[in-house]
Amino acid sequence: CSVVPPYCTRRFNSDFDEYFQGQDYSFGDCGFEWSSVFFVPFKIVCEAVMLNLFIGMILDNFSFVIDEDDRLSDTLTEHIDSIVAAFKNHDRKTATFPTNALFSFLTEID
Repeated sequence: CSVVPPYCTRRFNSDFDEYFQGQDYSFGDCGFEWSSVFFVPFKIVCEAVMLNLFIGMILDNFSFVIDEDDRLSDTLTEHIDSIVAAFKNHDRKTATFPTNALFSFLTEID
């Protein structure tokens, strides 16, 4: 938050640094002593806002998925029933599926 000398330049002018080339300014890049008083609450508020946005997006997506499941529950059951019926046609009572029958299995599913 607050950079102090010798790690900063008090003023950007030729009086402070003999190798300085450019326009003289009345300010430098040293920090303000009370900057942590402003920075810490700002950081906490920003983190709280971002956390609330993130949680809000997750909850909104959960509600969308739950509403979609209610609308699609009948369709989902029909799809599962057609997959089970197609699997029973290709099952050899071993609970395994032959790979050469995969194409015909996929074409049977509605």
